[in-house]
Amino acid sequence: VEFSDVLAVVWKEVRVALLCGATLAVCNFAKLLLFDKVTAPVALVVCLTLICTILLSQLIGGILPVAAEKLHVDPAVMASPLITTIVDATTLLIYFNVAKIVLHL
Repeated sequence: VEFSDVLAVVWKEVRVALLCGATLAVCNFAKLLLFDKVTAPVALVVCLTLICTILLSQLIGGILPVAAEKLHVDPAVMASPLITTIVDATTLLIYFNVAKIVLHL
């Protein structure tokens, strides 16, 4: 994969992430409502956060190695810890912002 292929990589990652995120969110929403007896707005917050987190991690996981290769850095060394750190930090921000919007906090 070359740096010039970054748009094709992003497009593929977005499609896969949305499909995976939507599938997991629907299953999780049903589980939260039926088995955990969580209210629908709270379940919606969790599921929207799940979709956004999967999308973000797929994008970062797809773009970061390509960018590392462009900078002549070994993508394998850079990818795992950096992706995990970025996704963990931004997931909290996504979760709290989604909760603020959906739950009107």
